[in-house]
Amino acid sequence: MSKLPFVIKFFALFALLTVLLIYPVAVLHAAPEGGEKKAEAPSGGEKKEGEGKKEGGKKDDKSISGGRFDGDPMYVHLQPFILPVVTEKGAEQIVTLIVDLRVKDGRAANNIQDNMPRVKDAMMQELYGGLGSGDLRQGALVDVAGVRRKIFQAVTRVLGEGAIEEVLIQAIAQRKL
Repeated sequence: MSKLPFVIKFFALFALLTVLLIYPVAVLHAAPEGGEKKAEAPSGGEKKEGEGKKEGGKKDDKSISGGRFDGDPMYVHLQPFILPVVTEKGAEQIVTLIVDLRVKDGRAANNIQDNMPRVKDAMMQELYGGLGSGDLRQGALVDVAGVRRKIFQAVTRVLGEGAIEEVLIQAIAQRKL
């Protein structure tokens, strides 16, 4: 019972830090570049077949980019990951990761999108355990190459060999508690 107040404080602090870390990232991703609005087709208007749809990709999906021409790679943009680094001493820091996955075509991108809950779960398990145990850290800093390798292994374990070509780390932010 004596640990209950600590647990409540920990989760309250974790929730506060999560909001403080996610909100700026969400605002940056939601705002169009240059502040300009994109024109939309009027409602009721008919679109030509294939308009607004990438070959093999989902229609108007902003979480998938690339693949303009045959053979061009496509990228699946994942939502930011926010992971606490918890050791035997308790919560030490919060790590935020922004990751893109490079795939060969729209079919592979759609496969990732269709299995996103399983993909995120596998990634979270690999990263959470590795950060806490110190396997994915060099001192207090995150081992970027190790994170990339663990994410690749997690996605391959869930979706099979050849599901992704490369893991691209777009940003890492660490905040001590």
